[in-house]
Order: sequence, then structure tokens, then C-alpha cells
Amino acid sequence: MSISGNNGLNKTRLSIPKEVTAGLIDKLGSSMTAALEGVVDLQIPSEVFYRGFGVIPSLFLFVFTWIRTCRGTLIIDIDPNNKQGLADFIESNYGYVIVITVWKDTKIVAKDGTDLKPLLREHTNNMRKRIDFLQDLPNFEIVIPNFDHYPVDKGLSHWFYINNYSFASVPSELDNTTYRIFEKISSIYRSRITNAVSDLLDTTTRIIWELMGNTNEHAIKDHLDQKTLSPNTRGLYIKLHQSSKANFEKNAKEDPALLEYYAKSLIDGDNLVLEISVFDSGPGMVKRYKGSDWAEDAEVYEDVNIIKTCLVRGESSVKGPARMNKGYGLDDVLKLLDQKRGFLKIRTGRVSLFRDLTATPYVESQNTKDIKLYDCNTLSSEDFQDLCWFEGTQITMAYPITK
Repeated sequence: MSISGNNGLNKTRLSIPKEVTAGLIDKLGSSMTAALEGVVDLQIPSEVFYRGFGVIPSLFLFVFTWIRTCRGTLIIDIDPNNKQGLADFIESNYGYVIVITVWKDTKIVAKDGTDLKPLLREHTNNMRKRIDFLQDLPNFEIVIPNFDHYPVDKGLSHWFYINNYSFASVPSELDNTTYRIFEKISSIYRSRITNAVSDLLDTTTRIIWELMGNTNEHAIKDHLDQKTLSPNTRGLYIKLHQSSKANFEKNAKEDPALLEYYAKSLIDGDNLVLEISVFDSGPGMVKRYKGSDWAEDAEVYEDVNIIKTCLVRGESSVKGPARMNKGYGLDDVLKLLDQKRGFLKIRTGRVSLFRDLTATPYVESQNTKDIKLYDCNTLSSEDFQDLCWFEGTQITMAYPITK
């Protein structure tokens, strides 16, 4: 992070390095929080290198927070004369989601000050078409975003919005979406995916439908349900991780909860783990649930209890007829993950929580006291860290694929 003068005001620049981890993103968030009194520019690399679980969705939440709280100029560390480099940046999932999120109201420049929007426009259109057809995308990784700050024909993905841009009314309407996703990411590991496909397709479709439906209901308007948020981005991120157990554990060295899960759940040889993440730039679970009763200075334990409440079947932050007695759908997600003893992580507001279904199997409950959630850093169900505030919600799951 560098600080320089700007017409007598402090202007801060946050820089995201090429090597990114979930722990680093939280540190950057703390730096941004400390600089909220001024405008903050954000410099990002043309490509990022990351290993581990849930890193890219966490990076999205960081950018969502920046654009909402201290928007400055987006600076891309790229040569504006390198047309192929510009194409590669946008055709990475990370670059496309960030640029389209901030495009309408934010300057996007190179380090030398060159306006990049005219140079990126052609590539953004190409990337949108690639996502529409799930073709020519990065191997093993797919992002399908929705951008509510654009007209529905450009902002909402047909992979989720089926009839006249209405979200799929039942999980079966997303069967083709899930099938095409697996067809894309399993091209090299087709035999191993095929052996598990009957379980994977049904379970993954239900999880996607539940969680993307939640963003459709809970993440478009502010926590008072009055103002449509702009910009506003929601989406699905899926990645197939393949490695030895030792490498999985090495890549999780900054994530003690996941490290413990890998140690218990993976085999000593080659492993495939499916990462399913749903992310949004909405008000977050706690603010949305509390509405006008939300207070910035509430105790972190209150936030945790509200998230536990969202895991109780039938609970919802939606009032009136649209409630549908559905809740956040997280109870169903836990039940589905339990079938394969998966792992769930929730990052929203100022908390990062997890549930290891190997250690704590699913039990349906109507009482928040019986809901088990643990802090991702302390591994405790009682000691919760108050982290930097992030806008939106990230729900990430690890789903082991057995041979």
C-alpha cells in the first residue's frame, strides 16, 4: 500500500500482488478499512497466481467492498499496447468479473494513466459470449456472473434465468446448466467424474439452485429492502482441484480449518476436490436479516448467532408473501454436503465461519443453540474473530470426488 498527496487530501493506493492468498486478502481489507476517510485507488495485476480454496471469490468480496466504500480509480498493471495481454486479462475469470463490476462508474486506467476502457471493450464482449456458450474458458474453472446494474439481457445469465429472465423455479430447470459445467471442467478427468456423476449432478444442481436463488432474493437490494444496489454482482464459481494430499495440505497452510479437513478427508494418493462457490455484493447475511435493526457496533457473537439462524430450516430475511418459508436454503446445502462429508465456508460481514461435515455431521434443528459453526482462524465454536468488514457474502464448499 502506498500513500501520496492529492490536492491536500490523503489518497491511498491499495495494490493486489500477483501471488494471492485468502489471508492476504483479509490483510488488504484491514488496510482499506484504515483508509476509509479518503478516496482509495486500487491497483490490480494483469494476472493472479493462487493456490488453495475459495481465494478468487474472497478477492471478489474485497473488490465489492472497495467499490462500495472508498471508490477511486481502478489501475491495471498492464501494457496498454499489448493487445494480447489485454485479451488474456479480460478472458481470465478474475479480470472479467472485476472490470464489468466497476465499469459504469469507475475510471479504469493503466499505470501510465492510459484510459483502458476503449481497449478492453472488444474483449469484454468476447468474454460474455464465451460464458454464454461455456466455450474457450480456462481449464478446470468456470465463473458465471450476473450483473444487476446492466439491462437484464446483458446482465443476467441464461444459465440461471430461464423464462423471460425469471430465476429457475425448480432445481430441474438448472439440470442442463450443471451438465454443461461438468462437461467443461471434467474433460481430462472424465472417467473419474463419470463414476460419480449421478451423485454429483443431482447434488450440485440442488446446491446451485438453492444458493443462486438466495442471491436473487436477498442480494439485489440494500438491507432496508428499499434501494437497488449498483453496481451489484452475483455469481457462481466452480473449480476442480487436483493434487496429492500433501499438496492440498501445503496449499491450505494459511487456512487451519481446511487443513484439518484435508488431513481427515483426503486419501494419500491423488485427489479431486470440487470447489463450489456462490458470491454476491449484496448487504450481507447479517445486515439483510436485521434490516433497520442492524447496528455497526454490535458484538461479533450477535452476527454469528444470526448466521446460525439462517441455517435453521424455514428462517428467512424476506418478509411477506415472497418469503415462501424457504430461508436461505443453507439447511438444504448442509444436508446435501453431508452425503459426501463436505466442507462449508461462509464469509460475510466481519466473520469467517466453517462447518466440517466429517467432524460435525448434519442434524436438522429448529434451535440456533444446536447449530454448529466454527471460526475459520481459531477453530473454536465460542471464540470468534472480528475481521475487516466485507460487503456481500461468499459461500464456498469443498466436495471430494472419490475414485
